[in-house]
Amino acid sequence: MGDEPLLGALAVIIAGLVVVIGGILTWLVLRSLWDARLTRARDAFWRGLGRELVGAMGDAEREAAWLVRARVHSDDVLRHCIGEYMTRTSGAYREGLARLYRSLGLLDADLAELASRRWRVRMRALRRLAGVVTTDHRDRIATLAGEGGEIRLLVAQIVGRIGRAEDVITLLKGWKVTSRLTEYPVHVMVGALPIPELRRLVATWAEIDSADIQRIVLSEASQRVPSACWAMLPAAAAHPSKEVRIAACRAASHMTSEITLNLLLSLAEDDAWEVRAQAVKGLAPHKNSAADDVLVAALSDRNFWVRQNAAASLGRHGAVGVARLREVLDRSTDRYARDAAEHVLTDFSTAPTAAALAPAAGAEATVPVGVEAA
Repeated sequence: MGDEPLLGALAVIIAGLVVVIGGILTWLVLRSLWDARLTRARDAFWRGLGRELVGAMGDAEREAAWLVRARVHSDDVLRHCIGEYMTRTSGAYREGLARLYRSLGLLDADLAELASRRWRVRMRALRRLAGVVTTDHRDRIATLAGEGGEIRLLVAQIVGRIGRAEDVITLLKGWKVTSRLTEYPVHVMVGALPIPELRRLVATWAEIDSADIQRIVLSEASQRVPSACWAMLPAAAAHPSKEVRIAACRAASHMTSEITLNLLLSLAEDDAWEVRAQAVKGLAPHKNSAADDVLVAALSDRNFWVRQNAAASLGRHGAVGVARLREVLDRSTDRYARDAAEHVLTDFSTAPTAAALAPAAGAEATVPVGVEAA
């Protein structure tokens, strides 16, 4: 009699396990059936409308007819198949696909899901509409940045594509760059801005509170609109943050002028070795005696990367630079300077000779570029 309660409890546990396992198996079967149905529907789309899509693009009548026939498919099938096309294309064709996505009402459905109370639903909707949303929805998307977390990161990428300089400035206020993950959206935002909007953002560079964001803006602008960076370079070169000073070195390397040369010569004596390393690297396109003298002096720097970058930059200064490297190798009493010079000289595909380095009649002599240090 004493065993009956125990047996009853075991029976209840076993019955519960059977119910749980039965539920799991039922869910797996239903999920498999749903996936198989969805796969068949997608295959049917690819065999029919998918093949006709390329030919219909750009023809108003054929597009309209294609849209009518496409509406018989579920939203899940259309999102998946159009999305597959969009990930494999770019330019005008991709814009055409985005237009079809909007014409089918899929964007409206995604925008409606942004009002969901469920974080997962809102995040999924943002991922879907990231490549198809237009400037008409800019304000609605930007308001979601207040939610923080992953949603804020995704909003930042979208705003960079469809926003204005003011939208980016507003979003950057209070943005904390704590890792590569939080830094990447800033690069995307700034890099995606149209040139006129980027110029407007650069004009507010001194008002940006974060040194990390100043660095990113300067780096992006120096590659896309170097002429807009002149005003900020002196301030960047004297910035308390070494990361901003490094960005100033990289920006100056894209512009060969007396101003950028003097700036790099000054930064080549910076207290931070990382700044000195980028400064001497930036002197590579500045081929003159002042740069050569500073690079030769940098071969005796106490930091390895400064020495290697200086030697690599001299190697890019043609016959004059190679001659200075050979002089250091032959005459210097600093073994570290000799090692740096030898490292670059031995990286040439063939050992240069005096005859090979002599410029041909009417031409400027060049030599292979040495490998630059990271």
